[in-house]
This record gives sequence, structure tokens and C-alpha cells, in this order.
Amino acid sequence: MPDSNTTWNWKVLLADDDPSFHKVGRSTLNGIVFDKHQIETFSSHDYDSTCLFLNENPDTALVILDFCMDEANTGLLVINYIRNQLQNKQIRILLHTSNAQFESESMALEQYAISGFLSKLNATPNQLLTKSKLALRSFSDIRNVQKSAQTNTELEKEISINTRQLLDLSAKMQGEIHKRKKTEQQLTTFNDQLEKEVLKRTQAAKKAENEAIKASNAKTEFLSRMSHELRTPLNAILGFSQLLMADPLITNNERQNESVEQIHIAGNHLLYLVSEILDLSRIEAGKLSVNIDAIDVISVIDNCITTMLPSAGNRNITIELNSPQQLWLMGDHVRVKQVVLNILSNAIKYGPENDAIHIQAFIQNDMAVIEVKDNGPGISEKMQEFLYTPFERCHNSESDVEGTGVGLAITKRLMDLMQGEIAFENLTPKGCLFTLSFPTAQI
Repeated sequence: MPDSNTTWNWKVLLADDDPSFHKVGRSTLNGIVFDKHQIETFSSHDYDSTCLFLNENPDTALVILDFCMDEANTGLLVINYIRNQLQNKQIRILLHTSNAQFESESMALEQYAISGFLSKLNATPNQLLTKSKLALRSFSDIRNVQKSAQTNTELEKEISINTRQLLDLSAKMQGEIHKRKKTEQQLTTFNDQLEKEVLKRTQAAKKAENEAIKASNAKTEFLSRMSHELRTPLNAILGFSQLLMADPLITNNERQNESVEQIHIAGNHLLYLVSEILDLSRIEAGKLSVNIDAIDVISVIDNCITTMLPSAGNRNITIELNSPQQLWLMGDHVRVKQVVLNILSNAIKYGPENDAIHIQAFIQNDMAVIEVKDNGPGISEKMQEFLYTPFERCHNSESDVEGTGVGLAITKRLMDLMQGEIAFENLTPKGCLFTLSFPTAQI
């Protein structure tokens, strides 16, 4: 029986040399829904075709078997093949016979290890359907017990005993309702034991989850504290570097002036990286709030382009903006600028040199949309799953590209806080398109 999360049918084999029975069997059973799954019938007409089908379809749930097909004892030969050669103890067997003596022989149930009888003399389609459902229920119960046994080694011995009891009881209960009730009571007891085990494992999983949350909170608190601690000396470094840059003795000395400028540039870059980590820790701790207001996003984009022109110029990249003169959206002014800068910065870092980046802003489906398109290699399928995961960077990117790997993670979380969305698309034959969508402002 396949996994419960997949779509599958009950396989029922009609093994009979009478064409009329196949017609009745198919019309009675085929397509009937039982326990949320359809019954699917198959046909065989003799010993060889029956054994071939069962060998190729080990997931068959039920065989409705004619006792006499090509030989007088074909039914016995098929049962022997199933139980001994295939070693299949789970498949259910309904013996289809015109011999009235079989139904009176109670020992035959145990001797042949079958689920019951269907008389060719007086059986009705309703009896066929009812006994088939009982057999399928028995098959399902047995397989469920076996599956449960595989997941719980501590209960292997008890499961083995219960499985054997269920097999024996299932074979005897088909014609008697009170025996079915007895089996259900045993199943209830067994399910109670499984529920206790599930509860035990659920509690263990909950404990592990709580420990993981504590570890995550400790990491967030550590990053937050470290970021605060690093900002103080960095601000001092930047302050003194600015004083040195204003000192005539330094500015008049080309070598010293260049060194001080490098200190100032490196300090600013490090401060930016620390600020990114601090923002991420504040977001994860739920301590970052946004002030939503109507914003003219075109002026924000112009400001971002001006900010990124030096970086773009270093790689001989031009930035082209195609947008209306005004476009209003709802967002936090500082955070809107931050997410646009993050996307634009990535396009500059990962796009090819001597190329162009295209920015477009427009209204679509009551959303203010900003698109940033570059001609870089795009994002590999392997990395798309981790695109918004902190500290993950594209493996196909150049090793000398600066960054901490938190820019897109922060962008995603800020967009969520502002009730916006971020999306990306690899373009053909090359390039990558990032889209930021914000609620529009009613001006």
C-alpha cells in the first residue's frame, strides 16, 4: 500500500475463467471509493496469468479467486504460490466457488489462509461489494500494523504478536460481525500504545525545538551586543580619521593623506557591515519597527543612484532609470531607501563590467513596483532556496565580491514589515530581474 500522502487505488484481481464474472466484478467494484481511495480491478483467466500478475504487482490488496479454472485445483495452486513462493501473507483472498460444501467447512479458512467465500450459486453483487470491502479493510489494518512495527523497535515483539493475532482474526472475521468487533478492540489497544509513543516523541521534538529557539535567541543577542560594542570604537576611528583628513599637515602630504582616506573608507565599510548585522538581529528579535507614510519613491531612487554612482563608476557601469516623474507608495522612507540600495548594490557587484543596470518604476495591480535588471549570470537553482537566508552567498559569485550575505535577508524581512513583496527572475539568455512591490499611496 503506497504512502498515505500520495494518490493510489486499491488493486483487486478478478481471477476467473468465466467472462461473465469479470463483467459483473468490474461493474460492481471498479471505481468504487473506499476509505478515500478508488477500487481498480484487473483480470486473469488461468493459473499462469494469475501468478504473473501477482508477481509483477506485489501491492495487490485482494484476489477474488475461482477455485476451478484451467485445473480442478487451480485455486489451491494459486494460494500456495501466494503464501509460499511469494511469501505474501498480507494479500487478502476471497475464494469464488460453486462448491456449496466449502462454506460449511470452518477449517478451510485456516487451511487455505483465505478471507472468506463467495458462492457462485447465490452470491449477489451487493455481497461481492461488501465482502470485498471487508477484505480491503483487513488488508489495510494488517499493513498499517506492519508499518507501525517498523518505526518502533521497542515494541517489535508485541507488534509481532499483535500482527499475528490480527492476521488470524482477520482471516476468521469476514463472515461474522462480532469477530470484527473483537479485532477492532485489539486495534484500539494497539493504537493507544502507538499514541503514547507518538506523544513521547512529540515531547522530545518540542524539547529540541525549544533548545533550538534558545540557541537562536542567544545568537541574536550575541550579534546585537557585538554590533553595539563594535560601533563605539568604529565611530571613534571614523571621527579621528575625519579630523586627520582636515589637518593641513596631513592633506599636504600625499602619502599620509592617501593612508588616512583608506582608513576612513575601510572604517565606513566596516560600519556598514556591522549596521547590517545589527539590523538583522533587531529584526529577528522583533525590536525593529517601521514608520509607514506616503513616499515619493522616484526621489528615493534618484538618491540611491547618486549614492551608488562611485561604486558603479569603479566598474564602468551605467545606471538607467525609466519611470514617471512621480510615483507614491506606502512605506518607511529610511527602509525603502535601504532595500533599494541593497538590490542596486547587488546588481553592481554581480553584474558584468562595462555594462548597464536598468531601473523601472510603475503601478501594477494597485501596487507600486520597482524593477532592477542586470546582465549578470543570474542565480543558480542550487542557491535559490537559500537566497533570503542570512550569511548565505551565491557559490557562483566571484570570491572577491564584498559583503556579509545578509543584504537580501534583511531586504526580505523589511519588505514583510512594510507589507510589501520581493521577487526575482532569471532572464534568458542572461541577466537577473529583482522586483520590489509596495502598497500604493492614495494621494
